[in-house]
Amino acid sequence: CVTTTIATDVDCWSTTTGGAGGASIPGTADDAFADANSGAGTGTQDATMSVLGLTMTGFTGTWATGNFALTLGASGFVVGGTFNAGSSTITVTADTGWTWGGTFNRGTSTIALTGFNLTWSGTTQQIYNLTVSNRSTGGINAENNVTQSAGDQFLNLNNQSLTVGGTFSLTGSLRSSGVIGDGTGTYDLNIVTVAATGGIDWGTSTAHTVSGTYTNDSTDVTDTNAGT
Repeated sequence: CVTTTIATDVDCWSTTTGGAGGASIPGTADDAFADANSGAGTGTQDATMSVLGLTMTGFTGTWATGNFALTLGASGFVVGGTFNAGSSTITVTADTGWTWGGTFNRGTSTIALTGFNLTWSGTTQQIYNLTVSNRSTGGINAENNVTQSAGDQFLNLNNQSLTVGGTFSLTGSLRSSGVIGDGTGTYDLNIVTVAATGGIDWGTSTAHTVSGTYTNDSTDVTDTNAGT
């Protein structure tokens, strides 16, 4: 297996954990796994990949996108080990789950959610760009925290619903358009923190509730319909 070509080298893939390489490259109908038998080194994509799901439970190595796109279907994404997102776009296309674990190095990546209902769970992680699109119903249910930190560009929900059970923290320098609202989504948030360099725009939405503490230190925030 050439570990810098995991998207094209069949020798990097087997049909069983710890098995011999030489299986076909996983595709849209296949679940891909990186586990304890995958080694502690770094595997790097050398092309785009589109799989049914990627599960990295027990993985102690590093998956690097090589800045190539990764698309996940109905089985979702279980992050383990170390995942280096680089500048790639990671797309989740189905009504499924995203479980955070290990270390997610966001780089300047974009997480694109184009399915319907998506549940985030697991450890708190930082994201760079998050977009939600092509939905007629549904939204995001984050069981824990959603955090943006310095350098983040935008969080655009495109009128979709957002439920955060933990803290929703905007601390980056966000674009003035398409921050959280710009429309009619339902936002059910526990604790919201907006730093001085952040920004939040509820748009025309009146269907939002902040059940915990709402802290706004930004001079750029639009607080119309600021929540209850």
